[in-house]
Amino acid sequence: MPSPVNIVFDIGNVLLRWNPGALLNELGFSQQEQAHALANIVHTPEWLALDRGDISLDEAVAQSAQRAGLGPDRVRGVYLGVGPSLQPMEALVEQLNPLAAAGHSLYVLSNMPEQTWQHIQDNHKFFNIFNGLLLSFEENLIKPEAAIFQRLLARFDLEAGSTLFIDDHLPNVLAAQEQGLVAVHLADPDNPDLYRDDLLTQVHALARSII
Repeated sequence: MPSPVNIVFDIGNVLLRWNPGALLNELGFSQQEQAHALANIVHTPEWLALDRGDISLDEAVAQSAQRAGLGPDRVRGVYLGVGPSLQPMEALVEQLNPLAAAGHSLYVLSNMPEQTWQHIQDNHKFFNIFNGLLLSFEENLIKPEAAIFQRLLARFDLEAGSTLFIDDHLPNVLAAQEQGLVAVHLADPDNPDLYRDDLLTQVHALARSII
């Protein structure tokens, strides 16, 4: 009989769909403004620092507003809009209960700021099924830093070789592999059925490989 394995999920574009362009469009940013906002709000050091828990939301908003040349209220709307914009990727979420019922242990490892996680906790109860969660803002670490993978393994007493890690960002996948985890890159969030099939294939292969 195949052995149970540990399965570690990222959140954005693995369990919940994250589409910053759609969020900005919903917030009323024009196409030209969206490109500017992506470059000067979303893809910025302060966005990552907030994920890492190194700065507060107010500090991130102030820095992004100055960088982008936009009013702080508009910038704050982007930061606070992330949580409500995240919707379940049902093809993967619907596999959680069967995987847990089969004896596999489920975990989350995600780069996530506090205000986004609070919204997720309040609105997506399926996260209660997980055996453990490691969130960047609580650890002052962020993927793809090696230390966050080491902390994951130590915190939950996991063996790297029997742990499958699933992420949409290739540098995170490569970093996990460097720490000995079996890691899968789910690169196309617009095809969640492929994600589901890849996940199940990898779980079954890993379970059969464990003696």
